[in-house]
Amino acid sequence: MSAFIELEGVTKGFPVGGGVYPALRGIDLAVERGEFVAVTGPSGHGKSTLMSIIGVLDRPTGGRYRLEGVEVAGLSEDAMARLRSRTIGFVFQGFHLVPTLTALENVELPMVYARVPPAERRRRAQALLEWAGIGEHARQRPVQMSGGEQQRVAICRALALDPPLILADEPTGNLDSHSGRVVLDQLAGLNAEGRTVVLVTHDPTVAARARREVHIFDGRVEWDRRRPDAPSAAGGAGGG
Repeated sequence: MSAFIELEGVTKGFPVGGGVYPALRGIDLAVERGEFVAVTGPSGHGKSTLMSIIGVLDRPTGGRYRLEGVEVAGLSEDAMARLRSRTIGFVFQGFHLVPTLTALENVELPMVYARVPPAERRRRAQALLEWAGIGEHARQRPVQMSGGEQQRVAICRALALDPPLILADEPTGNLDSHSGRVVLDQLAGLNAEGRTVVLVTHDPTVAARARREVHIFDGRVEWDRRRPDAPSAAGGAGGG
């Protein structure tokens, strides 16, 4: 059986002046369903580019990328969008909440696009906010909440369609230490339930929460280490 995430010789180049800048230079990476992986490395060495490809937000220039056994390169833009919405929940450093919407409405948003009936999406959104410990903030807008509360809303939004994969790009980068620990505890809890979690971070204390660390340098995998005490990838269907 193939891995949940499979990259073979993946390259990515960006036009610069009259040439091409090679952001990724032949990435080989396999992530099994249920793993918790931290992608680390210096700024500008390919972490975010790799995350964009794993998240089906961009296509590799060369090599092969398969997600749940699906070859991404051959998909249309609509098919890529369907794969993203069905499979991936995104959590970003900057929260990316809609400022004019309440917390509840922000969590509902993916379900609106997925045409979930209004009563059901409100029920699910409220349940997610309660799970995150911020149910009392359902009617508040982002400006009325702390950074940690906003990031928990963002995690709830990422879970709205029950994806098996969570991609988190510097999820604690804008948070104080306490709020950061709360967010990491939630990500670890989601992984314990069977979801695959891949996070990008430059912070070694954040990376230490993952069971495996993949270090990117100069567009290549410099090393790939599993914590000695880390259990094997979780089994199950991968959803929550």
